[in-house]
Amino acid sequence: MLRTSEIQCYLENDTSLYFPPLELPKGKTLLIKGNSGAGKTSFIHSIAGLIPLVSGEIEIKDFGKIVQNKVPRGWRKNAVTFVPQRPLFWPSLSVVDNLKLGQWSKGVSSENIFEVLEKLGILHVSKKPVNTLSYGQQQRLSVARALTSKAPLILADEPTSSLDEENKINVLKLFQEHQSETKCSMIISTHDSNIDSIAHQIVNLK
Repeated sequence: MLRTSEIQCYLENDTSLYFPPLELPKGKTLLIKGNSGAGKTSFIHSIAGLIPLVSGEIEIKDFGKIVQNKVPRGWRKNAVTFVPQRPLFWPSLSVVDNLKLGQWSKGVSSENIFEVLEKLGILHVSKKPVNTLSYGQQQRLSVARALTSKAPLILADEPTSSLDEENKINVLKLFQEHQSETKCSMIISTHDSNIDSIAHQIVNLK
């Protein structure tokens, strides 16, 4: 489903990062682990097409290849969905309107928004502006946005870092349910050992 050669990306602080070749089958989960500063977030951003490559290529079946700074049209709309480490939303819009905006940008319907919010325990804040939510609630909203898309690859950067143990377990359960239903693949960067239980592959960045 996903295949990369060895890739190199270049950051604004004159740092070059190299990442190993990968193959991730459909419906499987890959964990990216490593110390802070090892490049986990940069690796995920590269796969999302947010950081241009110096060398190498990234291919998602049926969606083309990223080669250097050339990202296929519709890559971020159709091929991937992204759970950022720091939640990113339109702050003045409500929870529901942010999810609808996210679905509109990907060209999908909004049928299961309230069901997902209920499963994540944030249905009661569905009409509140996002800037009134706690950081943990915003992180669960980021997960909800990913679970209400239809992208074949979910990229999640530390998706449980601000959650208590109960919500961590719940998020992992929902990821597994979504993967079982949609056969999507997932790449998750994490320090959270709880997530090891859902992984099919683990890559440790040095």
